[in-house]
Amino acid sequence: MKEGVATGADGVSLNYATSEYQEGKPWMALIIPFSMRVSVARPFFDFFQPQYNVVSWESRLILSDAEEPAPEGAFELSRHVKDFDTVLTACNIKKCVVVG
Repeated sequence: MKEGVATGADGVSLNYATSEYQEGKPWMALIIPFSMRVSVARPFFDFFQPQYNVVSWESRLILSDAEEPAPEGAFELSRHVKDFDTVLTACNIKKCVVVG
């Protein structure tokens, strides 16, 4: 697993991980539960990597070290959808199977 950070449309840092890219294999995106580090997805990556390129990311702000309250609307569904798009764009993924 290779880890990275993308910046969301509203400036929120998004931690993500990808498997080693394998030319010609489809992408699979794993949506992990809130409050889980992306490292929890390692067994999923290990299992599916022979057939897929895999990507996953952590939910916004849930694991943040900041002690200040989250801004109004920070957890709206539309923000999570934009985060998904941000991670896919950062990884140059045009099409994927979604598991969550």
